[in-house]
Amino acid sequence: MAYATSVGGSVPGYSGFAKLLHWLIALCVIAIIPLGIAMDNFQGPLGDTLYNTHKSLGMLILVLMVARLGYRHGHGGACAGADAGAVAPRRI
Repeated sequence: MAYATSVGGSVPGYSGFAKLLHWLIALCVIAIIPLGIAMDNFQGPLGDTLYNTHKSLGMLILVLMVARLGYRHGHGGACAGADAGAVAPRRI
């Protein structure tokens, strides 16, 4: 099982791809909340556009979460540093 290492190289951390997925999901969630609130306040074409954007972002979050879970299942997560007293995960 391969772990990415941090800048110092001594403590394993998450890979760049895992971090990218995390922050893409975070940005989508941050964007979807005001869209959900705003779409109730607008009617007509603007309300429909906000609704469709909200729905599309929700589907994107779903796809990104499935990709993140699949990547995590295949590559494992970051293990805690040795100073934390945690045991690195093992594959059975």
